[in-house]
Amino acid sequence: MKAVDNYIYNAPEKYRDLLCRLREILLNSSPYIDEKIAYQIPFYKHFGMLCYIAHGKRGVEVGFWRGHELSNEQGVLIADGRKIVRSLVYEKTEDLDENILLEIVQEAMLLNEQRMKKKK
Repeated sequence: MKAVDNYIYNAPEKYRDLLCRLREILLNSSPYIDEKIAYQIPFYKHFGMLCYIAHGKRGVEVGFWRGHELSNEQGVLIADGRKIVRSLVYEKTEDLDENILLEIVQEAMLLNEQRMKKKK
């Protein structure tokens, strides 16, 4: 069993479906997405750190590693006093607007791709 499967299996039951759906969306967003456990939570890489998913007291958070650079045109990203990371928080699967999540994920992937091209 993969480490991320273990993370989801050991999450509170009320968050498991949501974690599975978020994972599926992220893994299907690009053939270059890489998944691993870091800091005891699932992280997703796409030409560098992209985002993570984690369950907590408020629900399930999708945190974007370079969130402060995202446009947040949708007005849904939360800073919570952090300088760099921005996140979305969902309490249940029904709260998830997949189109908005995909827009933000695609923008974050584009930022990483552009950064990689500048380094070359």
